[in-house]
Amino acid sequence: MDARSERRAAPAADLLAQLITELGLPRGLMTAGISRDDFATIAEASLQTPWVPKNPRRITSAKDVLQILDLAA
Repeated sequence: MDARSERRAAPAADLLAQLITELGLPRGLMTAGISRDDFATIAEASLQTPWVPKNPRRITSAKDVLQILDLAA
């Protein structure tokens, strides 16, 4: 199997992780310099954006956003 075929056969999550690493991007909110102390402010502010109502996963409260931020930490 050549390198191109191996990339096609690799799980998308692995390819994305490789791309993030190659680009030198942070792998989570903490490595991007965002503290858990900021999460409540971010959660409340996000509810005022036009994107939250369009999210595929229904978001109805800051608590919902906090769950997402915890996963992204």
